[in-house]
Parts: sequence; structure tokens; C-alpha cells
Amino acid sequence: MDWLLYIAIALSVAVFIVTRFVWSRNTYASILSSYLAEHGCQLGRVDIPKSSQTNPFPKVSVRWGAIHSKVMGVDMTHVEYRIATFTDKNGNECTRWARLLVHLFGTQDIIWEPGTTEVPDKKGWSKSKSN
Repeated sequence: MDWLLYIAIALSVAVFIVTRFVWSRNTYASILSSYLAEHGCQLGRVDIPKSSQTNPFPKVSVRWGAIHSKVMGVDMTHVEYRIATFTDKNGNECTRWARLLVHLFGTQDIIWEPGTTEVPDKKGWSKSKSN
């Protein structure tokens, strides 16, 4: 019976490592592009910062009311940081940091760096494919 516990733990660790690796390499360009298009902006490119960089956001933050999903005991809700370069309504090129709250069912929040006036923050649940 102990071997079943070891298998369950090994599978949980494997799911955790694989999902974190896949999510860290995902640009979320389709999500950002569609959200920017809703506000008259056009996405140029998305850069992935190093995992330790959260500029200009705090290193630790808490989101109350967020959807939390778990698979085999692994929390599938996490925060990703991206640097988006886009053209705003006036044709100006902007480069802004975005914090995405991602869960198993899509993206819940898109928070732009403080002082961003071109695009409002998106807070709330939205079932969208994460690409």
C-alpha cells in the first residue's frame, strides 16, 4: 500500500514540474492580443522576463476571490509576468508589464503596471483558451 502513496506523490511532483515549465514558456499572446483589441490597441510582441523579475510589481501579492483549481493536490492557479509591446489607439508604441492570474480554466486577471492609461486592468473570471 505504501507504493501507491509513493506513486501518487511522484505523479503530483511530475504534474507540478511539467505545468510550471509549460506555463513559464507560454507567451499568452492570444489572450493579450484579444484583450488589447477590445480596447482599440494592437499587440506587437510579448517578451518573457526571467522568472525572478516582477518589475514593477511586488514580489509577493495576494488576490482574494480568485479561482483556485487543483489537480492531484497541485495548485494550478498561478501568476505569470509578461512584457507586452503594443500600439495604442493614437498609434503610439507602448511597452508595459502585465501580471496575469492564470488558472486551469483560463485567465482571470490581467493587471497592467501602475500608471498605465492606455488599457484598463481586467479583473474577474473569463473562460478563455490560454495560448
